[in-house]
Amino acid sequence: MTTELSGACGCGSVHYKITGPIRVVVNCHCNTCRKNNGAPYSTYCVVAQDDLDIFAGQESITIFETSGGGKKRVCSKCGSPLFNAHHKYPGMYMVHHGSLSDHSSVTPSFDIFCENKLPWVESLVAIKSFEQSIER
Repeated sequence: MTTELSGACGCGSVHYKITGPIRVVVNCHCNTCRKNNGAPYSTYCVVAQDDLDIFAGQESITIFETSGGGKKRVCSKCGSPLFNAHHKYPGMYMVHHGSLSDHSSVTPSFDIFCENKLPWVESLVAIKSFEQSIER
């Protein structure tokens, strides 16, 4: 994938663009990602560190060491997760799919750490869906 993509945190303090190819897009089901992101799984775009250009708000990025040996970058103002680095993948960043400006242009290729996948994830497409929030 060689499309130039951009992204930002939720409050707009941090902006980035991906200037090179996305190596792979994955859904990670590991317990570390689940805990660190508060979600049943996380979707990442893997890019070379040199291909991630933070062009606004570098000073608003805070780094947290994760229990799994990673370094998670988040916006210090709104808490939005932006990208991670891990010693197992030198020279690469895992950009949080949710921080992309155009989510629909990037689709995951596969799932990883499926031994931790929650059993109900496979049935998500079958549950009742609504275009917006429902009133109760």
